[in-house]
Formats: sequence, C-alpha cells, structure tokens
Amino acid sequence: MLQSRWASASMPAPEPLAQALHAARLIGAEAELVLHGGGNTSVKLERDGRQVLYVKGSGADLARVSAHDYTPLDLAATRALLDDAGLENGRMYAALAPHVLDPQAPRPSIETLMHAGLPPAHVIHTHAASILAIANTRRAATHLRAAFGTSAPVVDYQHSGVALARACVAAWHAADAALADGLILAHHGALAWGHSAGEAYERMLGLANRADAYLDAHGAPNPPADNACRPADLSRQTLLEIARLRADACRSAGRALVATLRDDAAMRAFTGRSDLAAITNHGPSTPGHAIFTKRIPLVGRDVERFASAYRGYLEGSKVVDCAPRIALDPAFGMLALGVTKRHADIAADVYAHDAAIIARATALNRYATVGTHLLRMAELEYAGFEARVARDLPLAGRVYVIDRALERGALISELLERGAAVAAIAAHAQVTTLFDTPAFLGLHCTAATADDPTCADVLQRLVRAFGGVDVVDAAPAWQTVFSPFREIGNA
Repeated sequence: MLQSRWASASMPAPEPLAQALHAARLIGAEAELVLHGGGNTSVKLERDGRQVLYVKGSGADLARVSAHDYTPLDLAATRALLDDAGLENGRMYAALAPHVLDPQAPRPSIETLMHAGLPPAHVIHTHAASILAIANTRRAATHLRAAFGTSAPVVDYQHSGVALARACVAAWHAADAALADGLILAHHGALAWGHSAGEAYERMLGLANRADAYLDAHGAPNPPADNACRPADLSRQTLLEIARLRADACRSAGRALVATLRDDAAMRAFTGRSDLAAITNHGPSTPGHAIFTKRIPLVGRDVERFASAYRGYLEGSKVVDCAPRIALDPAFGMLALGVTKRHADIAADVYAHDAAIIARATALNRYATVGTHLLRMAELEYAGFEARVARDLPLAGRVYVIDRALERGALISELLERGAAVAAIAAHAQVTTLFDTPAFLGLHCTAATADDPTCADVLQRLVRAFGGVDVVDAAPAWQTVFSPFREIGNA
C-alpha cells in the first residue's frame, strides 16, 4: 500500500503552482505510479485576468520537475480546441502552439487537451501498477466496477491525445462529479482530481490502494520484496551466451546496443514460469511502454526468429528495427537492451514493472491488453528517438574497456560524452567513483588472468552492466581475458 507523504515532506509555499509541483514530485517518487517521464499533472490558475493552464511538458520526469518543466497555455482557447470536430493528433501540436504563453516553455504533454477539458483545478494522471493489473484482464469491466463503483468511472481505451481527451471530458459530464474521485483509463492508468493539489494527490493514492486491496482480496497479491538476496554469480558459459545474445541483437538492429541484466528474485520467479511464453505474448500494460520494450519480449535466445516475426507485426514499416529490447530466459533472468546505458536501464525498469503487472493480472483473471494494431500505432508514432540519440552520440551503444583508468580520465570522459559505455580498470579503489554516471563502471582489480577470482568478478560485473564488450584498450593480458567476448561481437 502506498503511504501518503504530503504532510511529512517539506511543505512548499501555499501558491497553487508550488503546491502542484509538490504533488507532482511526490507522485514521481513512487515507481508504482509512474516511471521515467510517464504520467502528467496540471493546475489551472488565474494570471493577469485570464485562466491559465500549467501542464507538465512532454517527457519531463515528475520526480524532479520544476516550474520550468510546465507549459502555460491560455485555458479558454485550449479548451475550445475540443469543439473542433476535425482536430486529430496530427494537427494537435500545431493547434496548441498559438495558445502557449511562454515561447521558451517545453512542448506540452500529449494529454494537454485532457487536462484542459476537465473542470477541476488540479488533475493528476498516472500509470498506477495496481490499477493496470485489474484493467489488463479479460474480465476487466467486471473487476473494475467491483473495485471502484461510482468513485472512478471507466473510460474505454483511446489513443493518447485528442480522442482520449474527448472521452475523458464526456465521462466527467456523465458521472456524478460529487461522488467521483477520478477516472480509470482502460490499459492506460488513472486520473484523479481535486480543488487542491493535496486533494488530487490523496485521491490518486486512494485509487491505487483500492486496486491493490482488491487484488490482495482476490488472490493476486504483490510478491514480497527480497532486496537482501544477492543474485548468484553466473557461469562463464552463461556470460558468453549473454554476450552472444547482445551481439545478435546489435546485428539485427543495425546499430550498437548496450544491455542491462536483471536477475533479482522477482525476475527469476517470473522468467521461471512454465507459462512465460503465453503470458508475455500480449503486449505491455500500456501501449506507451512499447517505445522502450517493443510489443513483446524475446523468450529464449533466437534473435533471428524474433526479428522475422516482428517484421510481420510491423507490416513492412521500417521506422523501427525488429531486434528485441527485452530477452527473457530462466538461465539468466531478463536482459534489457537500449541505444545507451540509460535507455537500457529504462527498458529494464519498464519491463520489470510490466512483469509484476502481468503476474498479478494473470492471478486475478487472465492478462489481456489492447489489440496489436493499437500497440503498433503507439510504437510507430513515438518511434525515432534511438536514431536521434545515435546521431547526436556517435559512440552510442558501444562498450569500451580501458585499463590504467586513473591516468586516462580525459579519454574516458571523451568516450562517455560521445555516448559509449565504459568499464574502467585500475589497481586503486578510487576508480569506482571516478565518474558518476550509469554508463561508467569502475572496476578495482590488480590481476589480469582468466582464472584469478578478482578477474572473474570483472567479467561478471561487466556483462551484468553492459552485456558484453566491443573495444579493449588495455594491456595484452586484459586483451586475452576479454578476447572470447570480443570474438562473439565480431563474428
């Protein structure tokens, strides 16, 4: 259950925007509600004699938002766009542009019209995991009515943007606003609202906790956290197989990809399920997750077969490649891939979140999400970010090993700035804190022989962090240690 932190956190000024930012940060700190730029919040204020909507900018992380991450728009003019029957997502941002009151503001959320159309002063949208676990079942309508009654009417799935905004506004007018705390968005999460930011925040937690209690009562509890359990070391053969899987994915994608291994107790339990292939073949809990994870994961290690099937799903579109971004295997857990280390970590977080939702939904009823055509629409609409990252970071996806790291800080810094992931080796423990970024792995090691325990730990940590190695700029002894992994990548 989520615990309210409204009063225990450092309270902001009473001004409504400051209160809205406080609520947003508290929401963003809960992984059960939003992840990596997901969700959005808004507040309606009066400024200089007119009503202004402040809505979170697209992609901003709620956990760290500031006033600069919100876009001010003329509320009346923005709301009036919903009366344009011909407006669709393709024209939405152009239609919004004249009503943005600060030319330096970020691009507004795709859900801007939804926030504008709903009357309450404060609106919060999240992808609450417990709600998605109920909403992504074959008997979702029955379960959602039983869980929420009139406190949160259900809005059938609509693609984010204009269609969802209109559906939410219609649901608001059809509902008894005095009884409703928010709306359940099928396959998308929930909305909560309030006269104040605190009221909207508490209502969002209330909706998520109500769903959590319903799942618990119907035989679908969250598995207990096992954070103290350290994953067992993987065999050298398994490490080589992970590196081969990464190399195969890179070849299929046509670009370098970094990989992140997750094999905690929860992921081991998930990947060890006898029905793994069946329950993971429906898609993510909300279509936006496919941007990072693809529609489905690779179960096993046959990248070529996965890519062939994915080409059929994409129906010839080449906007995205057909390589997997998530691979599941009982031998190692989950391997997540991304154009940079940061993106691989995001994919890992998102799929771990979805795996928990899939497991709970399966226990409640039977997991089922939106149709493949709707998932394909979302995946293709948001596609292209990897190409932009690779264009701006020429070494994105590449993994380097550098020895004598304390003497070669300038080289390592340059590699990181160009997008590479770097494993840096040195005989002094200071190497572990040389750079503060997930793309840097500092390895304290004095030996460079394949049978040395500390050297074996280097291989273990490197493959877990990055999935393999592409370039070894190190002494001959280290070249020998990493040679089998490089041969896989160059095969």
